[in-house]
Amino acid sequence: FSKPAKARGIGIQVATKWLQIIRADDVIVQKYILSPFLINNVKFDLRIYVFLYSVYPLIVYVHKEGLVRFASHQYKTSPYNTDDQFMHLTNYSINRKSADYRRNSDAEQASGHKWTLSVLWQYMSNNGIDWMPLWEKIKDIVVKTCISVEYNMKEAVKTFCTSPYNVQELFGFDIILDENLKPWLLEVNISPSMNIDSDLDFKVKDRVIVNMLNITGINLPPESDVFKPMFELPSATYLQPSELALPRVDPNSNVGTILSNESTATAELRRPSADSKKPPAPKHSWQLDRRLILSKLGPDEECKHSFYEDRARRRKGRAVQIYKATYARAQSHQFLSSVSAATPNFLESQFSEGSDISPQTVSQGTDPESDNFEAYLRMTEGRRWSAQLKKETRNGRSDGPWLKNRMSDAMQQQAPNKLRSRKAIGPVRSSQCWHNSVFYRSATQRILDRLTPADVRCLIRLLDSINRAGDFQLVFPAATSRATAQYLNYFRNPGYYNLLNFAYLDKYKGNSQKGIDLLKELCQKEVHLKSTLYEDDLDEVNIWQPQEY
Repeated sequence: FSKPAKARGIGIQVATKWLQIIRADDVIVQKYILSPFLINNVKFDLRIYVFLYSVYPLIVYVHKEGLVRFASHQYKTSPYNTDDQFMHLTNYSINRKSADYRRNSDAEQASGHKWTLSVLWQYMSNNGIDWMPLWEKIKDIVVKTCISVEYNMKEAVKTFCTSPYNVQELFGFDIILDENLKPWLLEVNISPSMNIDSDLDFKVKDRVIVNMLNITGINLPPESDVFKPMFELPSATYLQPSELALPRVDPNSNVGTILSNESTATAELRRPSADSKKPPAPKHSWQLDRRLILSKLGPDEECKHSFYEDRARRRKGRAVQIYKATYARAQSHQFLSSVSAATPNFLESQFSEGSDISPQTVSQGTDPESDNFEAYLRMTEGRRWSAQLKKETRNGRSDGPWLKNRMSDAMQQQAPNKLRSRKAIGPVRSSQCWHNSVFYRSATQRILDRLTPADVRCLIRLLDSINRAGDFQLVFPAATSRATAQYLNYFRNPGYYNLLNFAYLDKYKGNSQKGIDLLKELCQKEVHLKSTLYEDDLDEVNIWQPQEY
């Protein structure tokens, strides 16, 4: 697939050679899923609605209802049909122009070229397919996708937003299933279409909108804010070009990630002048209470955040050292020497600098225009993560899950079937080096002993959103502590509030009422409306004391 940065399927084409791809900066090339799961011999994809409720902490919801969109022509693998958009694309805006397109007049029936997600699940159940594992895999894709961009989104929020409170977005995830019912992410759409032209659309999108607005919990702004500009620039201050702080670029990033922080000129200008004053109480209960969305921390809260973030980072560093030692032992494991001599060991050829096996080159028939395009992709991918390993080893650090999973998968692929057992691949599985939930319980030990005002605000916001979710399902934090801990391992830096949410849900998941009663008691004392930043009167138990830890 070759896709430009457009919408509604515009500009998408199926390419079989590199020369067919438009030479442009805004084109994305994706590997074509050659054997998709078919219904009535036609392709389909799933539109999954994802609501990003919060970036920091990361809180993600997936709606249980969605759309199933079918192509209008029967699927064929012949290269002579690559130009048939009605066969290869499932976009409604394209297929509605086909003479074969049939509308679904009953949202409860599996008919026409558009179904609801619940109808698809019923169809699978009627055909003996257990769809629950598939749904869990789809939610897993959603969470990992959000985590992959969490760092950049968080830095953008810190730089350009006065408060993280209203940083929310509805996304449309497009998922396709292969013949083995493995879900693949096609793309993520920002602000997906909410247009309604059928009863089926109304049934799905109406609930998505209603549930989304309920989770958001919109409050009316005070009158003083209605005509107030979003940015207040000091009128008597003029910045010279030499005084402008240029954005710093992460030297360890291969995509030029900007390191945005509070020292940049943009961050200085975005701060409202009223930050130094505590917001007053609202005049009406319907109005937004700005004391609930305070983003600046008191001195004790800043120390607590730094303490637990550093603690998690140090403990993770020790865990990575354990992993490296375990991997070194795994390299000499029996199954590495059991591989047939006719099949070069991929790990040894890619990771051992002294290996006698030379990697394939373009001259050996693995160039982009050759028939053996799969070999070319394997070669380039192997070189990429081989270089990544050498870089990580040279820098004395590891980003963890990506590298561990790649090495584990490669070792498993090279082992004979009889040796592909849990025991054989055990030494390189991160979950066997250290139990993630135990690790993060240790890293967040006593984090709930002294809940500061910022802690209380974070926790009540999470619980309020869960209570108002409706048909949205919370996918991060996950349903279990073990799953949440596994996801935390994929963050570049989990961040304090993500650690706090993990610790709270881990402790009170089995007794949610006890946790709610704790927060209710603190709210009755108005702890969530106070801050040491404004020298408010707080009980000692709500002020963090580092010497105790």
